[in-house]
Amino acid sequence: MSRIIQRNGRKGFYLQVVVPRELREIIRTSTIVRKLSNDKAESLKIKRQVEEQIINKFDEIKFKYNFKKNESNNLIDESLKKELYEKLRHHFFEPSNELNEKGIVLSYWHCIGHDVDFKEINSYQIIKFFNAEVIIHNYRGKLWAFENCCPHRGAKFLKKNFSTSQITCPYHGWTFTPYSSYIPRKDKFPEINSTSEVRPKLWKIEKINGFIFISYKPFFTLHDQLGKEVVDIISKIGQSINKNYSSQEIIFNCDWKIAIENALEPYHVSCVHKDTLSPLGISDGENILYDWVSIFKDKIKSKKVRNSKKIFEKMLQIKYDFDGYWSLYLYPFSMISSTEATTFAHQFYQPYDDGNTTSCLTKLWCLETSKEQYEETLNNFYKSVSETNLQIFQEDAEICSYVNKGIWNKKPLFFKSDLEVKVDHFRKCIRNFESIMSSKY
Repeated sequence: MSRIIQRNGRKGFYLQVVVPRELREIIRTSTIVRKLSNDKAESLKIKRQVEEQIINKFDEIKFKYNFKKNESNNLIDESLKKELYEKLRHHFFEPSNELNEKGIVLSYWHCIGHDVDFKEINSYQIIKFFNAEVIIHNYRGKLWAFENCCPHRGAKFLKKNFSTSQITCPYHGWTFTPYSSYIPRKDKFPEINSTSEVRPKLWKIEKINGFIFISYKPFFTLHDQLGKEVVDIISKIGQSINKNYSSQEIIFNCDWKIAIENALEPYHVSCVHKDTLSPLGISDGENILYDWVSIFKDKIKSKKVRNSKKIFEKMLQIKYDFDGYWSLYLYPFSMISSTEATTFAHQFYQPYDDGNTTSCLTKLWCLETSKEQYEETLNNFYKSVSETNLQIFQEDAEICSYVNKGIWNKKPLFFKSDLEVKVDHFRKCIRNFESIMSSKY
């Protein structure tokens, strides 16, 4: 709980935040007060950011206190769990991080793409989550999502990550659509009364102006997970997208969380992307944090890029406009980014089952052209952007391979910079997920 107050004998406006009861004995106060600004409008503008910083500090204190309190017990529990798992090899004793991460997969909505990725009838895409695969398939204009596993004997329906195909199991010919199931020689299966009883494991699928989201058993509705402001932004971008120019896969030899955190901070740009991203002149920028979403935006200092925007504005139908670089992170695996609103790139990070490999699927989406005469010029532009994006992600994959295995943890960063606010926010999302899981189950 928080509110803006004025203090007797002092100028300006202050933020008063109530300290959680369980921390009052540790912090030895019931409220925290921080000055915002002498200007009321400015105070209202920065209130959320300052409040988030204070709440993050509460989380850090709470985590450190609980960690010290339970450290010895946790060491005994984890040691016993590890020993049992090594001896019995049963998922009851599987490392807790992996169990939690599989819970993340099942419990949230995942932005896997846009309608333009599925324009052809029978086009599909396979999304990989640890040892599970989910197919998103266009059946006569209707998208549906289901696991890549035949309910008969567990064979995969498809192996290619992208292509076009009807959904027929290659093993025994069992065939499925969103509305029906076909089983060859059904009379040989007396226990099956109706083929409608036999279905692949279905996932929920929802759309926001072309953007496609899938989930198995979500904690929240899609709109509640994203929040109204983010839904409005996604809706405007969704209207702008006209075609998929390219889809490329980059393999990261690291834990998926390392790959995500790398994408959430601009601190590494000058070291890792000297000839690709750094010339744009991106610096500290501004971070906007929501419950399960974060946004980074910054002005671009490159005159060449700013001048080219004026040219492309005449060639493109830009429906969601902004200046500079902009990046939207949708917890847990998705990102949408853009430079000067002339194209949009989508990344989906897919964790592999070994725990140390991550696939990043990046797509370049184009806007509608204002006149046909600009097509050739724009295609050359898209080709250049696609090649640069690929190089940037290859550089990211290389630097992430330097991070030691098993080094990641969910604690707030020990050494913090203002450039890594979204990294701490990501870790807070992980901790919040675990709190929800423990309360639900």
